Amino acid sequence: MASRVVLHIGLMKSGTSYLQARLLANHEQLAGRGIFYPTPWQRQVSAVKQLIGRDRIGLAPAAGWEKLAADITKHQGSVLLSMEFLAAAAPGTSSALRTTSPPPATHASTW
Repeated sequence: MASRVVLHIGLMKSGTSYLQARLLANHEQLAGRGIFYPTPWQRQVSAVKQLIGRDRIGLAPAAGWEKLAADITKHQGSVLLSMEFLAAAAPGTSSALRTTSPPPATHASTW
């Protein structure tokens, strides 16, 4: 099980794309330090859209939240997710996040 899940929940147009590009460019270095940053980035987009109820019909099952949550649970180190769509999520979304990936510590960051 993941030891920690860090959620970066930046607002739209606040520099999140730059941060996400840097994380993606360095995902192998992050992995070398035990940090799971799901790639490709579209995987996070699709999973979060499904989680918050904004997915499109015909979305591949492997791209869904359940698959990502299973991968998060399997990881033995830290997990880092960066998705601005979570900023506009309904209040119950945080409960769904906790029940699908229940590590000892979840940290959320917004700006």
